[in-house]
Amino acid sequence: MDEQALHSAWAKASSATRAGGEKDARLQYLSWRIWFMRRRHVLVKEQQAGAEEEAVMTPTSYSESEDEEVEEYMRAGYAAAKSPAEQERGLERERARERSRREASPFGKQPLAGVDTSPTRGALPPSPLGRGAEGRAAGEGAAPPAKPRQLQVKIGGAEVAPAADKLDTVFEDFGTPEHTPRAPPLEHRFDRLYVILISLHGLVRGEHMELGRDSDTGGQVKYVVELAKALALHPAVHRVELLTRLIKDPSVDASYGQEEECLVKGRGELGGAYIVRLPCGPTHQYVRKELLWPYVREFADRGIQHANAMLAAMAEAGRRCELYAVHGHYADAGEVAVLMSSSLDVHMVMTGHSLGRNKLEHLLASGAMTRSEIEEAYAISRRIEAEERCLDNAVMVFTSTRQEVDEQWGLYDGYSPQLSRVLRFHRSMGRHMPNMKVIPPGLDFSNLKVSMPEDPTLKEFEQARALQDMLERPQPLSPLAMGAGPGGVPSGASSPRPGPALRAEASEGAPASPAAGGGAADPATPSIPSAGAVSSGHQSPRGGGSSGGGGEVASRPPLKDLVLDPVAGPPIWREITRFLRNPGKPAVLAMSRPDPKKNLTTLVDAFGQHAMLRELANLVLVMGNRDNIDSMASGTQKVLTQVLKLVDAHDLYGSVAYPKHHTQKDISDIYLFAAATRGVFVNIALQEPFGLTVIEAAAHGVPTVATKNGGPVDIMATLHHGVVVDPTDPDAVAAALLGILTHPQTWDDMSGSGVKNIMAYSWPSHCKKYLDSIEAEKRSIKGTRKHERTLSGLLGKRPALPGLTETAKEEHDSLASGMGHGGSEPLSRYFSTPQPMVKGEVEFASSAVAGGPLGPGSQSVRKTVSGVSNDDLAILQSLEVSELARGGETPPLAAGRHRLVVLPLDSDYVLPQATAALSALLERLRSEGQRGSVGVGLLSMLGFESTCEHLEAAGIGRDELDFMVCNSGADVWLQWPGGRWDADEAYEGQIGFEWDRIVLHRMLTKIISQPQADNKARRLPRLKELLYNVQEQPAAGVHPRHICLELDPETQAILSAGMGPRSRSTPTAARSLAVVDRLRRRLRSKGLRASFNLQMVPREQDYLAVLHITPLRASRPLALRYLAQRVGRPLDSWVVLALSPETAGSEEGGDLVAGSYCSDTSDLLGGLQKVCVVTPEAAEGGAALPHSGSLARSGLGVALQPFLQEGTGRLAVAPSGQAPEAVLQLVQQEEAAQREEAKAEA
Repeated sequence: MDEQALHSAWAKASSATRAGGEKDARLQYLSWRIWFMRRRHVLVKEQQAGAEEEAVMTPTSYSESEDEEVEEYMRAGYAAAKSPAEQERGLERERARERSRREASPFGKQPLAGVDTSPTRGALPPSPLGRGAEGRAAGEGAAPPAKPRQLQVKIGGAEVAPAADKLDTVFEDFGTPEHTPRAPPLEHRFDRLYVILISLHGLVRGEHMELGRDSDTGGQVKYVVELAKALALHPAVHRVELLTRLIKDPSVDASYGQEEECLVKGRGELGGAYIVRLPCGPTHQYVRKELLWPYVREFADRGIQHANAMLAAMAEAGRRCELYAVHGHYADAGEVAVLMSSSLDVHMVMTGHSLGRNKLEHLLASGAMTRSEIEEAYAISRRIEAEERCLDNAVMVFTSTRQEVDEQWGLYDGYSPQLSRVLRFHRSMGRHMPNMKVIPPGLDFSNLKVSMPEDPTLKEFEQARALQDMLERPQPLSPLAMGAGPGGVPSGASSPRPGPALRAEASEGAPASPAAGGGAADPATPSIPSAGAVSSGHQSPRGGGSSGGGGEVASRPPLKDLVLDPVAGPPIWREITRFLRNPGKPAVLAMSRPDPKKNLTTLVDAFGQHAMLRELANLVLVMGNRDNIDSMASGTQKVLTQVLKLVDAHDLYGSVAYPKHHTQKDISDIYLFAAATRGVFVNIALQEPFGLTVIEAAAHGVPTVATKNGGPVDIMATLHHGVVVDPTDPDAVAAALLGILTHPQTWDDMSGSGVKNIMAYSWPSHCKKYLDSIEAEKRSIKGTRKHERTLSGLLGKRPALPGLTETAKEEHDSLASGMGHGGSEPLSRYFSTPQPMVKGEVEFASSAVAGGPLGPGSQSVRKTVSGVSNDDLAILQSLEVSELARGGETPPLAAGRHRLVVLPLDSDYVLPQATAALSALLERLRSEGQRGSVGVGLLSMLGFESTCEHLEAAGIGRDELDFMVCNSGADVWLQWPGGRWDADEAYEGQIGFEWDRIVLHRMLTKIISQPQADNKARRLPRLKELLYNVQEQPAAGVHPRHICLELDPETQAILSAGMGPRSRSTPTAARSLAVVDRLRRRLRSKGLRASFNLQMVPREQDYLAVLHITPLRASRPLALRYLAQRVGRPLDSWVVLALSPETAGSEEGGDLVAGSYCSDTSDLLGGLQKVCVVTPEAAEGGAALPHSGSLARSGLGVALQPFLQEGTGRLAVAPSGQAPEAVLQLVQQEEAAQREEAKAEA
């Protein structure tokens, strides 16, 4: 424990890491562990010694302000908010804390040799929004705590202050999620974050939610809507959007056809929370989620366009925001988030809600359905693969319980708890495991008809908003002008407004509750409707022995009278009591949609089989809304029929209620019915991911019996308001119910405990943890990523400007921002939509840096250097100007085209047909005079030089094309004026996400070099003999982003080991797909993420399978989306000319399937782009296909019928000779549609 030795050991281990040497992981970990133990010890001593102070600080804080401007404004804010006397008292407390911290140094009480531990001059106190006592002290008038000191290390006589983020990285590398240093407070972002949530299926709207209408409209809909509303309250968030389907089906309400719905109005014109509805497949028909998979790519493309447009709109409105994260909910929306994040180059997070593998296991275990029936009903394989793709791309996965992480996500190939923990301690570029973050879901208490205690997190948010308002004013105001209270806090930063129940009580003269600022110290208790005041919403504290009542409780009738009175209670009470013979008995309440996994039949069995339970209580089943059972979905019909049969079998008439309808406003009254009768709430679902109903029951003071599978386990451990049971054991359910109903004291204890602890599940608390977790993960990734670059996607899309300095950048920011913010918002780290610069913008940028005026030919300021962040600036200065300015003066040729046609080149086998179609198309465009407005390019599986050679051999020069995507999406080549072709370096930087070719190559070598099962002595050739370089100069080395592997018989024999003898008789295409899937799963289990594209090359007797492995964000479909943004042309102005080697079925029969040579063709055809499929009937060139029909019948076939049924004319099917006419027709159709749209707008 010698302090000098401890510091030397740590410095030795960390310096080796910084210098690029081998890391002594054991020494570094031990030194960190000892340091951490001492820090905890010192923390406890300091907390004990400083108990009399107004605020308590931890001895070490990692909070750092990221912007110089923010620090200046924060100083001004504190100076304006404090009187001179208060400032003097604050300085005295600050000096006392500094003396305490010097004594509590984790490296000893005496300063180390060569280290100056004096605090940095001019340090900014942290924001009053800090966690715990710091925020409370600031809100109560205490002086702001001092900024943590920086170590001044003397090197060669000079003092150097090491960067805080580099010191943090040492401990973050070895820190568990529980011990990770805190991220800088997001409140410093000053209303600048733009968050996108995606929930694709179900009926989603902000008010009057139709929960339980069908299996797609359940708790997830309520969760995402309330999450969006709560995120908008966070002071760092400017805009939150919930993207969902646009539905114009006459069978549903017209509100689901509105393109935008405001949930919470925020600052400015565009701030707040909104539901944005985008078309996804046929908008005139409401379809279940299992049928939406063919349209996921289309929805993602619309989301990309919308996000870019919204970023531009916010920038033009004077609020440049950062697209902070894209959050997918459920598997379908998760895949949308994958596609959007890959194209927009932002971080993706995910919430699974309900997982496919877990559902598959439960359904197979129940024996109710066979695997084929499950696949047909739920498309379970497609869902599981989408969830695996989410794990590949997500930086963080949010769960509600630890059990969900271990028992549900642990079933997936893409997540290993053991490897995840190793990578959290020792990050490795090239290996990726998403961070599983357990955050309990929140609850919107404003809709509940109960009195709630004050939420401290919401109070912090309001104080932060008030501080932001003060800082954005042109002139600092004095405390008197601000109307500051006795604690120095502006009067606007008051506590949350009371809910309807509290306002009603205050108007009636009842004592104020804690949430309303009263002096009551006990937590508030639920309220029930008062007699004669149901319509007005007036409520009173809960009676029946509760301590939360006021003076008015005695004047109200007893609870039993309210239940029995047909007039006094709410309407839903009368709807329930009409079923019951004795409505005054305790109600055993269950509220869920009639879904098999909700396990309602077990509850009815438990109630009907126990006579004592039937004698003591009533059973109330709220099973969604229904009109006619026969008109409902088959699964819903089955559950409702089973429940009614059990009611009849046990003769429960008069003891069970199952109302047909209820509204969102009735939900709180339903819980209050159980509270009024001293009943119990039951949720015994087979698997409950969230358990929001369990939290709602606790807020209303209703004890709960819940399932032991999923979220309720953690909820019960937090709220202590019930018990968990085995959901498949009716006797255990009945025993738990009787244990609560027959012990009044137990009922009172559980009821009071739930209300007392309920604020642990408030939405503001959830959102604070949510955003803090993402921020901490971003900082951790930033400290360890291989290629230092920003998430803006702007790096490399604009030229570097000579003389670009930090001062010049700030001056340009002031010009770009204008004076719309009163000169208070030159935050250069916030950027607008990532789009390329054009010539006018370059001229403006140059004049801005030189101090010149805004040029008349410039475009929007948002597209210029004003988006350069501090990280980008360092990179731009470290690179050669010639590397970044290449092609910067003029845009590429493709940017000048109005329409673009792209032809996938799957292999050299299709060259005759492809070159013939390309020549015919170019000739037709020239004859029609449209060659100047329509660009042409290729998506090639070959290298750039090989592709050009094949084209020139067919008489097509490379100058005839505008762009080429080569090496299966690993390269993007653009033609510039003058006939020069250059690889797009911005694309190369974007696709480097979690890619390390060396690590992947070693793992492939290890897998393929394993001995055969029948002859362990013999080893196959190593992978380096099977891999070949697709690039045209093998001597120059392997391609850094492309691995090409021939799946020859020997390789497939190894990868298909254990697949059984039937695999040998499987057609080559299907067997190769299965082999690739096994290889992908194995690499995923090792944390290696990549994009896999299987190419089938026809040979004389069979196909040669070739596997192309590229970075996760590098593929031909993603390269197409990148080009659409790169050249500034929306994706609906593109046409894909796809050559199909064979087809199966027919368009008239509704089962038309097109075969393909590559496994990425389905993604190329799906989306907003127009598609022309060339059928093989009139195909020219090439020999007869081996095993005709095997491609269309295997996984390489693409079902065209969903696209043909859209009714949009997006897809055309034509023989080879009519391909140019079909392409021109699609181009002209788009032009006509745009003319009609412009005419309608005019």
